Amino acid sequence: MTSFLPGVRGVALLTALVVTAPVTVLVCGVAHLLAPRRPCGARTTVLITTTHMTKSLLLARKFHEAGHRVVAVSTPRHRWGPLRFSRACCAFHPVADPALDPVGYVRDLVAVIRAEGVDTVVPVIDEPGLSQPTSDAVPVLAGFCSVLANEPGVHRRLNDKAGFAELVLDAGLPGPETRRITDVRQVRDADFAGRQYVLKPPEWTSMASDHRVVVVSDPAAPPADLPIGPDRPWVLQRRVTGREYCAHTTCRSGRITAYTCSESSALQLNYRHVEVPAIWRWVRDFVAAHRLEGQVSFDFILGDDGVPYAIECNPRPHSALVAFHDSPDLAAAYLDPAHDGVARPLPG
Repeated sequence: MTSFLPGVRGVALLTALVVTAPVTVLVCGVAHLLAPRRPCGARTTVLITTTHMTKSLLLARKFHEAGHRVVAVSTPRHRWGPLRFSRACCAFHPVADPALDPVGYVRDLVAVIRAEGVDTVVPVIDEPGLSQPTSDAVPVLAGFCSVLANEPGVHRRLNDKAGFAELVLDAGLPGPETRRITDVRQVRDADFAGRQYVLKPPEWTSMASDHRVVVVSDPAAPPADLPIGPDRPWVLQRRVTGREYCAHTTCRSGRITAYTCSESSALQLNYRHVEVPAIWRWVRDFVAAHRLEGQVSFDFILGDDGVPYAIECNPRPHSALVAFHDSPDLAAAYLDPAHDGVARPLPG
């Protein structure tokens, strides 16, 4: 019976959201009309690279509240995103889809940066397949303004589960044994020593087959239908049991400026900041060891032994960023290089 509870809660939550949607729209509309408007003209101009996600809207609002000017861009697919119509957005520009036209994407971004006098670019990516093309644009964009992102090589290793496992090992931090495989026969040759392993693709993409996670208990009988090959490697990772957590960090030159940790949310809707000292220390040491820059998210399993095991990394903002909705210093954590301290969500 308990296995059905998460699904029941999910359906109930979605039903409640649909039923209350008219009231939400009415309240937001009245608030929009009555709230005082801050003129666009501010301390710095910030470019946010998408308009349709809650986290991009949250960042725009926090930057606007702090007196900054926000410019937004979006690909044709998401050109009607809510940020475009927010009072926090002072200008909107369409740009080419980096997955289809990476050269055009960079060209369009540079044109927007020059036309709007952008001081800082804050990449906000949702689709994993767009993550690397956006990172590849960083060296060019950095010639015109500040870009809150890692350089492409670091981004690529963070985004790849096997590459991330190597970075964890290099930093001397705990992580489950992980290896890249290009042939299912490599699973049969592995020494499981009585433990379970999981097979999963090295990166999440829009393909359904790339979201499979397969538990393997017997190396002699691995699944035969997985699309594993030299051109499509997967990773074999020791299975860790425990409680799942996620963490979002914003960092500059290896120093964390904003941080939140939450229990994982299957629907990516419910996030409440919790302090787990072992996870905080892990993230702090990893960011410092590799002098990370920008927005980096982690998925952890806090093992039954109390050790946090990082199972993957996403070099982009996490949905848990919404926990900062009432944080007064998030904008400074993103935009002020001299910001001292670590912004965290307020309790409650």
